Amino acid sequence: MAGGKRPRLFAFSREIELSTVEGWATPAERPLLEEAIDAFLDVTRTRQLTNERLEPIVAACRHASPNVRTVGVARLVVMAHYFEHARDAYRDLALAEDAGVRETACGSLPNAPDELWLPSLEIYLADEEPTVRQAAARVAATQVDPGLVTVLERALARETDPFTLKLLGRAHAVQSSP
Repeated sequence: MAGGKRPRLFAFSREIELSTVEGWATPAERPLLEEAIDAFLDVTRTRQLTNERLEPIVAACRHASPNVRTVGVARLVVMAHYFEHARDAYRDLALAEDAGVRETACGSLPNAPDELWLPSLEIYLADEEPTVRQAAARVAATQVDPGLVTVLERALARETDPFTLKLLGRAHAVQSSP
């Protein structure tokens, strides 16, 4: 199963958290990143998630920049272990209009709570975009889960993209090996 142990709801100091975005964050991205990091810091401090604190993190998850999305998704997936509202927001990323958002969220599945792992992976394996299905196949090859064999067999049966078929075949082999 993915996820394994629940990660600690923890953040470094604001200065350290912001230092992780130095060098790549553009001036336009910086305010949202600061707001998302501040929101996460507040959640870790209070151990409470409000809509007000969730909004900038979700906005970061849905940002056009892959780097900003990664920062948001990393925070959201940790919070999803603790708060139902965060789990709902994480599930919603699988339905985002932007394929890049779906692909980034899919890549975080190994860190997601166990109850989100397989249902979310199934959604990503059926995504309309080959890049998202490819990300899902890569994730499926990194996690061993007995329930994944039949999910991969269904995905293999409907897949038409040759490269995705190859990745799904590898994932299936990983899941089928003793």
